Amino acid sequence: MRRISFFIAIAIVLFPTAAFAQDGVKISGRVLDENTGEAIIGASISVVSEKSGAATNFDGDFSVVVKALPATLSVGYLGYKTLEVDVYEYTEPLTIQLHEERNFLSEVVVVGYGTQKRKELTGSIATVSKVALEQQASSLDKLLGGAVAGLTVTEGSGQPGSTSSIRIRGEGSISANNEPLFIVDGFILHNSNTATGTNLGGTTNGVGGAGISGGSIDSNLNPLTSINPADIESIDVLKDISATAIYGAQGANGVILITTKKGKRGKSTINYSATLGIQNVSKKLDLLSGDQWSDLYAELSANGKGPYDSSQLYSSSKLVPQGQTADWQGELYQEAFQQNHNISISGGGEDYRYLVSGNYTDQEGIVRNTDLKRYAGRINFDKDVFKTFKIGTNLSVSRTTQRGLSSSGITAAIRTTPLMKIYDSTTDDGFSYYNPFDTSD
Repeated sequence: MRRISFFIAIAIVLFPTAAFAQDGVKISGRVLDENTGEAIIGASISVVSEKSGAATNFDGDFSVVVKALPATLSVGYLGYKTLEVDVYEYTEPLTIQLHEERNFLSEVVVVGYGTQKRKELTGSIATVSKVALEQQASSLDKLLGGAVAGLTVTEGSGQPGSTSSIRIRGEGSISANNEPLFIVDGFILHNSNTATGTNLGGTTNGVGGAGISGGSIDSNLNPLTSINPADIESIDVLKDISATAIYGAQGANGVILITTKKGKRGKSTINYSATLGIQNVSKKLDLLSGDQWSDLYAELSANGKGPYDSSQLYSSSKLVPQGQTADWQGELYQEAFQQNHNISISGGGEDYRYLVSGNYTDQEGIVRNTDLKRYAGRINFDKDVFKTFKIGTNLSVSRTTQRGLSSSGITAAIRTTPLMKIYDSTTDDGFSYYNPFDTSD
């Protein structure tokens, strides 16, 4: 009899709690990343003014019980802004999207030898801003110039596709390579700069020269031009020597981490962008006219300064008539047209994401017969096989061609006498090569 009375007393005490739990409202939902649409695992959900709460599972799902509606849910996760959601009526599962927190001082950073909070990290890590990444550029190194403190980019020349000297915190070696290590989606991009150019023809003859000189191109083909800047999602720069803990001796000059764009869950979207532009020489050198050059030549001849013969002035059919001037700079430079086209298709479902992109770049140089052309394509695909297992592929194809001219060609155009004709119908290619003022023999 005493046992029966005891159980009855316990039931009377617990009954209000059980009745209250049955009267509560169960709220379910899913927490996603606002940018990628991926599920956030382990996000905390707490009911404001109550002690109940929950955490999201591997699919980002959660469920909590509130006393009554309306109720306010506080949703948070490391690296994201805490969001408060007011629930007035509940008819279907909620979809909550968290926005990335830009203040990363409390974020945990994974390094090669452990984890640290960013504010306690002694090594220097910098991120290229979204504004810099949205700029139009023909190659990756053009985006880096002035984008990160301590990183300098010096272009080898104004030639399209020319190599650039990239230094993180200055030179680290007197004779060895000082270029940083480039990592694209986890793969090393070798920035060896070993390509060579082809001879464009022409010769240089004595005083004033006799046309545009050839030779190997002034700067080699830039390996970084194989990457389409429009495909880049983010760029992180490891500027500290501690990068060697992750990448070994290859990271001694710093590491530049490049992450390309990936697909997001949702309907398929098509994006297309195009840019067009024209480049001109801002200022040409002010050189002697034909008559001025002739007067100087005659003065040197009269003073016996060198083997000059003033009788050659305007005496050859290879020279322009008196009072005229051959504009070698005008013949060398041109109005350069450039165009850049990008197209991408992205989307995904609950367990897969994809992005396919293509690029065509055609950039003419301000020097005739110099240009850069690139055809690039990329496929990024990710598949969730299990809750804790994913597979993916990053495939990129690029074909880049470049035509260049040595710096001696520009020098020859400046030094060539303005009396010499540019075109000669008697030669195979229609250009003049004979210079009557040549004294190299």
